[in-house]
Amino acid sequence: MSAEQVSFAIGRFPKILDYSPEKIAGCFEFLRSTCALTEEECRRVIAATPQVVGLSVEENMAPKHRLLVHELGLGEDGAREVIACFPNLWTVANDNIRARFTFFLETVGCSREDLTAMLASHPHGVLSLSTDNILESMNFIENVFATLPADDTQRRRSEEHTSELQSPCNLVCRLL
Repeated sequence: MSAEQVSFAIGRFPKILDYSPEKIAGCFEFLRSTCALTEEECRRVIAATPQVVGLSVEENMAPKHRLLVHELGLGEDGAREVIACFPNLWTVANDNIRARFTFFLETVGCSREDLTAMLASHPHGVLSLSTDNILESMNFIENVFATLPADDTQRRRSEEHTSELQSPCNLVCRLL
């Protein structure tokens, strides 16, 4: 980590100074080997979310990685992308991640594949936005589509493309 990254991490999480070099190295090694992050990505994760070094690899980090890879179906590459793009993921409880996943599957109507793609490309939006705001935005967009006149441009679109654009999951993905 650069001196600037170290200073930023300490400023955000002074407790990091309480951890032994071995504890920090163990976290770094888990991110590098198990999560397949590059050394630079590991540095960015720790600088952005320094409290990650206080997590137990066995009790916190490994279960979250298994949740992403296996239970949510992101696979190794998808999990790596989410962790690299959204380091605050380590601070979100696994039950909250499961509940959010269920919300998108059951309430929004996303397919597992669409949700996996959304989580990999927009993890902050999927995990952090208010569900009420998402539903309000979806309702607004659905109402806008419902009131649009059927002009020549819309008629030329294939029915499949139009229904794909108007599917709830794609509306949410565009909102994110």
